[in-house]
Amino acid sequence: LSNALSETQQEMAKIMTVSPDVYYKAQELEYPYKEPEKAINYLKDAIKKDFPALADDIKCEIKYVDKSLEESLSPAFYLTPALDAYKDNVVYLNKNERYDLSEAFPTIAHESYPGHLYQNCYFQSLNPAPVRSVINSGGYSEGWATYAELYSYGISGIDKDVAELMVQNTIATLCVYGKADVGVNYLGWDFKKLQEFLSDYGFSKSQSRTVFDSMVAEPANYLQYTLGYLEIEELKKEAMNKLGDKFKLAEFHKFFLSIGAAPFSVIEDYLGKWIEEIQNGTI
Repeated sequence: LSNALSETQQEMAKIMTVSPDVYYKAQELEYPYKEPEKAINYLKDAIKKDFPALADDIKCEIKYVDKSLEESLSPAFYLTPALDAYKDNVVYLNKNERYDLSEAFPTIAHESYPGHLYQNCYFQSLNPAPVRSVINSGGYSEGWATYAELYSYGISGIDKDVAELMVQNTIATLCVYGKADVGVNYLGWDFKKLQEFLSDYGFSKSQSRTVFDSMVAEPANYLQYTLGYLEIEELKKEAMNKLGDKFKLAEFHKFFLSIGAAPFSVIEDYLGKWIEEIQNGTI
């Protein structure tokens, strides 16, 4: 986490050195696709180059969180469908005034295409053994959805430098929260210690209290997103380094999604075999 945080901070510094006004552009960021339905339809088509195809009859309905639940729920979430109706999907959005859905493009990608919805539908289309439906790996699923969210910046239609800055900023934020999670739930930090750590990253006392309460309420939750994403990136880097010109992003995505939820130690073993097969021309 520390290495990843340091690397992404360096990348952010490079971006802002090359494009000094990128920070101010990011402050005024507007996504071309502000309406959730249009964003999902756009994403469904835009990802086709880098991701394996899904059946045309996959459906996605947008629903909105009931008013009584808005205060306690996140901006958006994907409702996993029944096994025998996996093509009928629902993404819930939260209209609470805390959330601006016109800025939710990456979050919508996280929940729909190429995030949770796409991941679930692709795996179910392979007709896996029923027992796989009860096997869950939070790092795999949330790591993938985070990977999808960060991928979406590059196809969102915004300025290239702004998109890359937003990606690096999101990674940095995830790493800070991940380190906070480890600090509170493994190292035993109290609120004062956490506040001291977060103050270096501009968190106020009240913001630090919110983070502390969140870490206590859901231990290791943020690590699913942070470490899951970082693990996927490491797998991709390994494949790119070993395959060189033979590396194809769409094929890597197909490999990862076809395995389904599993510990990364298992996926890494399969990655080595997949790389060997491509090197030997057997697939």
